[in-house]
Amino acid sequence: MSVAVDWEPLEAAVSVILDHRGMTPKKLGSEFVPYGIPVASAMLVKDGLIDLTDARFVNDETYQKWMPEPLQKGDVILTSEAPLGRVAQVDTNSPLVLGQRLFALRGRSGHLDSRYLYYALQSSRVSNDIQSRATGTTVLGIRQSALRQVKLPIRPICVQQAIAEVLGALDDKIAANRKLVTTAESYLRAIFDRDLASNDLPTSPLDSIVQLNPKRPAPKDPAPLIPMQALPTPGITIPEFTRDTPKGGVRFTNGDTLLARITPCLENGKTAFVGSLAEGEIGIGSTEYIVLRSIEPYPLEVSYFIATDATFRAEAIRRMTGTSGRQRVKAQDVAKVPIHLTSDRAAMRQFGDLARSCFQHAEILSAESRTLASLRDTLLPALMDGTIRVKDAETHVEEVL
Repeated sequence: MSVAVDWEPLEAAVSVILDHRGMTPKKLGSEFVPYGIPVASAMLVKDGLIDLTDARFVNDETYQKWMPEPLQKGDVILTSEAPLGRVAQVDTNSPLVLGQRLFALRGRSGHLDSRYLYYALQSSRVSNDIQSRATGTTVLGIRQSALRQVKLPIRPICVQQAIAEVLGALDDKIAANRKLVTTAESYLRAIFDRDLASNDLPTSPLDSIVQLNPKRPAPKDPAPLIPMQALPTPGITIPEFTRDTPKGGVRFTNGDTLLARITPCLENGKTAFVGSLAEGEIGIGSTEYIVLRSIEPYPLEVSYFIATDATFRAEAIRRMTGTSGRQRVKAQDVAKVPIHLTSDRAAMRQFGDLARSCFQHAEILSAESRTLASLRDTLLPALMDGTIRVKDAETHVEEVL
């Protein structure tokens, strides 16, 4: 049984809309600084989060001029263009600058719950409304005047909070899984750097440790497809992949490492270990990948830790060629990069056993997260348009958590 839902313009449901279109430190008589208060930008909004790893900074004086209305914990961030429609929620009251191509939205107290707003903006009906009001030829973007007219589903505040809690429970579990995987990777990295790859060890050329772009048989149709946008920055698992008719591209299988070789993907750290395909299955991906596979006796996982090593990446970036903005590195150009690596086979086997166990557990967590995300994406539009009751949604969530 459907529930009646009121739809009203965004401008009537929010108390604050922040839009700093065109704002730069230079316009405020300053410059970016090496450290200070981070500036959120559209490119830092991904996977529902504001990733400040690559953020630029301003000093306190510039922050005060830029942000007369400071962001608050719970405010919802929406990208206005390049890319349009990504959403995140501010999770701290620490100072943060709202950069260009971003809106910050704050629900009207007692009328619009901020976490509910975060999910409403991701529902298909609201997202399509945003896209339909966008303008532009090369790049689609939405202006504040148009955003104000986007229609939001408004339910009683207690229902909004219940919906946000149901969907949030799924996202919280996904975030917990992600943190476990990240912690495991950091632990393995510390062991690898300390015991297997310290700088006082002798070096060997990369192509004596890994195969570069090993030959693979033609994949079956449809084949697993991992496009560049699916590659994490970096990650020991690949969050998702699709299936499609093979139309060229690099080929890979479980145990391979994929390294993005083109700017800015290489600089941003796009790298992943392949471990989620069926046994013997061949996948396809971007021609802008280099595929690495460890040569025996090195454990397969070693290729990933080499590819994500800061020194190796810096050397790969240094060897990029091409015009500005489209530079790339070739496999043969990194083949002879010297790699510090132990010759202690017992230590290598011990690390391989540990890494294999951690990687396999990470794949289990990643698969669980994909299931949870699929359920969330199914429930979200139904909850927003009232075609499913909150209690029924709670039952579905309880079955998987």
